[in-house]
Amino acid sequence: MAKLIKIPSAFTPVTFIINKDDYIEFNGKLWEFKIDNQAYYPRTMQDLTKYYPLVIKYVKEKLQVEDKEIAISLPAEDYIRFASEEQTEIKALQEKVKKETGTEIKVFPQGVSALIKIIKEKGLDKDKNTLVIDGGFNTVNTIVVDENMKIIWIKTYHNEIGIRNLLDKYFYPLLSEIQPTPRNLQTIKRIFLKGKMDVGLEEIDITPEKNQALSNFIPMLFEKVIKDISLENITFDQIAIVGGLSYYVPQEFVKTNKKIFIPRENGEFYTVMGMYEKSGITSVDFGFGDIKICLKDKDQES
Repeated sequence: MAKLIKIPSAFTPVTFIINKDDYIEFNGKLWEFKIDNQAYYPRTMQDLTKYYPLVIKYVKEKLQVEDKEIAISLPAEDYIRFASEEQTEIKALQEKVKKETGTEIKVFPQGVSALIKIIKEKGLDKDKNTLVIDGGFNTVNTIVVDENMKIIWIKTYHNEIGIRNLLDKYFYPLLSEIQPTPRNLQTIKRIFLKGKMDVGLEEIDITPEKNQALSNFIPMLFEKVIKDISLENITFDQIAIVGGLSYYVPQEFVKTNKKIFIPRENGEFYTVMGMYEKSGITSVDFGFGDIKICLKDKDQES
C-alpha cells in the first residue's frame, strides 16, 4: 500500500538555528522546506539536478525512509536528451545523489511513468499511440508514446498552455467584468476551483464564466499541440491529461471521439504513482511547483 505526500518545491537556507536536527544539511548550509521571501524555487533543469540530493535527504530524514534505492523523475524531454548523450548526465546525477545521500537512484521519464499507472488501471489501452499532456502551472510536457511505450514525439511548452494561461488570460478578464478583482493568481485559482466568488456580502456562482474560459482555452490548447504533432506526421489514438491541469479540464469540454482519460482525483500524482508501480520502491517526482512522493505505508508493511 503506497502513501502519497506533496510538499512545495521551496527551500530556505536557515540563518537562525535553534535545533540543528530540525533542518536538512546540504552544500554547507542548513535548509528547511517552506515558502517565504528567502526561499529558493527551481526554475530550470539545472536547478532540479542541483537540488535533487537535498530533496532525497528530506525524504530520508524527515519522512524516515530507509530505502537504499529511490526512484526519481525527470521531464521527458530532458530524459530523452540525457539518454541520447549516452546517459552521461543521468550517471552524473546518480553519482551526485549517491555521494550526498548514500542512496542509489533509478531515473524515469515523467509522461511515460504516468501512462504506466493509467494502463494499469485500464484507463487507456496498452497497444495504442497515446498523447500524454502533463500540465502544470507554467510548464506543460507533451509526448506521444507508441504501443511499445516508446516516446515518438515530445515537446515542452513554457507559459503558453498551462494553468497560469487559463487563469490569467481566459478566466481573469471575465471575473473583472463582474467586479474589479486583484490580479492575484492564487486568489483567481481558488475562485476557479470553488466555482464561487464573493461580491460584497453575497457569494455568487461563476460557473458561466468558468465554462466560457474553458470553452476558449481547451480548443486553443489542443489546436496548438495537434498542429505541432502534425508537423512530424505523427498520429495518436487516445489521450491522457494528467498533472495539476487535470483538475481544471472537465472531460466533457474535450470534443473528441477518441478515448480520453482524465483522473477524477490525484491527477498530479500519476507520474509518481506510475514510477512506484514500475519500480516497487519509494518514488519522488520533483517538479517546479511541488514535490510529489509515493512511499510505502509503514503501517501496511508491518
